[in-house]
Amino acid sequence: MTRYCPSDNMVFSGPTSLVDYFNPDKNPPLPLVELPPSLNPFVEDGVRIYAKMLTALPATNVKCLPALNLLEKGGVISLDGSTVAGNPQPIHQVTESSSGSTVTSMAMIARQHGVRSVKAWMSNKVSPTKARLMRFFGLELSLFGGPSQSSPQDPMGGISKAAADGRKQGVFNPNQYENLANPESHERWTAKQLLQQLPGIDIFCAGMGTGGTITGTGKGLKSERPGMHVIGVCVARGDKVPGPRPRELLEPVDFEWKSVVDSVEDVSSLDSYRLSMEMCRWGIVSGPSSGFSLQGLFQVLERRKREGTLDELRGSKGKPIEAVFLCCDLPFQYLDEYFDKLPESSFPPIHNENLFNVDQYGYSTTWILDPSSARTMMVYPRNPAFGLSAPECDISRRPLIFDLRSRTEFAEAHLAHACSTPLSSLQKDDPSPYEDAVLLATQWTELKARFLPEAGPVKHTCSDTGPLVETLPVAEMVSCLRQSGREALVIDYDGETAKVAVSVLRKAGVKAFSVRGGMKAMKMEGAPLEHGSAVQI
Repeated sequence: MTRYCPSDNMVFSGPTSLVDYFNPDKNPPLPLVELPPSLNPFVEDGVRIYAKMLTALPATNVKCLPALNLLEKGGVISLDGSTVAGNPQPIHQVTESSSGSTVTSMAMIARQHGVRSVKAWMSNKVSPTKARLMRFFGLELSLFGGPSQSSPQDPMGGISKAAADGRKQGVFNPNQYENLANPESHERWTAKQLLQQLPGIDIFCAGMGTGGTITGTGKGLKSERPGMHVIGVCVARGDKVPGPRPRELLEPVDFEWKSVVDSVEDVSSLDSYRLSMEMCRWGIVSGPSSGFSLQGLFQVLERRKREGTLDELRGSKGKPIEAVFLCCDLPFQYLDEYFDKLPESSFPPIHNENLFNVDQYGYSTTWILDPSSARTMMVYPRNPAFGLSAPECDISRRPLIFDLRSRTEFAEAHLAHACSTPLSSLQKDDPSPYEDAVLLATQWTELKARFLPEAGPVKHTCSDTGPLVETLPVAEMVSCLRQSGREALVIDYDGETAKVAVSVLRKAGVKAFSVRGGMKAMKMEGAPLEHGSAVQI
């Protein structure tokens, strides 16, 4: 068997590059990371705790290993790459009862070996996010109702339905719940790596779902370390953590987990998500089932410490207790659940949170004109319906100018042909709305109500004989601009609020622009000005 060679520098190439990448024998051992004192409350008791990062597998989860072994032992794939080398693939579909990591890993691996389809039987109670994730990986989904986790003997459960599929011609059902290739994968790879990395291991802890991980790893470890302590972790009754199961659903499992496990712990989802998040914040990025295993380990250590029997777990006097738990998955697909399970105090505050509900439209630097370009636009309009026009063109071809300043400021001086559309939330000495979250929210809300009314666009028919657009109500004016393609120029004091207005107008379908520096800059540019009141809207 080809083994990992450090001189290869982790480069996988050629026709079997993906097969080799997924093959544990052609990779270095997965990282084993000791928890820092900030995550290990038993460090003063001489306990060293290590996380085995199965999240570093190519499929980023623990189920990558049994998926490989199940498909290889079933004759669907070959880790030597022969199933990639043009040999006929008799299996056209793999089907499995799984709502996550196992069948997702199988989909990646089976596709590398020519299997066209992988189908997952999964509960109709999975989250839409998880269902979308599985479809993202190319899985065909078949839903079933009733309990989301059922025993292998339940004829209405997903395990039985997948088994029925597997009896069809060209369909393979690995059956991770009863197939010995599941636990054998962890005896073959996980246990061997741990013994190589930590020969003096005293405690191993893992969650129990199918029972394959705890059975295979525990059996492999105890073959070399018969006195070590193996902890199996179950979900607390009535609770739910992705992956593992409650005790009652493990009782009918055929794997030899009972002969391997020395103690069984029940762990809540609250502790699982909390510890997972704490590990993530320190850089051990792992999902809820990883926090689940760590909490099970903590419970055993705490109870032993309280009873005065902690030293019994020590391999030899004076030696630290070396404990390992598994990091099995990543947190990202469960983010909503973290916020549902954990109290709000677990998360840092969001400053200016009100901005999530406002200023949600696009911006572009191309919508900001320098004063010279804005003045040119006023003299040589760019209305696409007419093309570039001469200075003496009809006023209807010029850009419509929205002046957001106060009526008093407008009367003192304004650009020629501008419309006075004062914004009540805009004052001359205001800071930029981008420096004041409350001001931004207030101005955006007022601008949205003006240019994008809740009732939707106002009906308008452009006509050469109709009234000037400058005399229309604002909502109808916006409809006219959108239909005609006539451009708009937004003027304010310094150009900042105008950018907000342009964002809203662009959302309304108007080709609007702001001016860098606002009215002040236009005056300095020498733009033609008028005085007194004009069209007011």
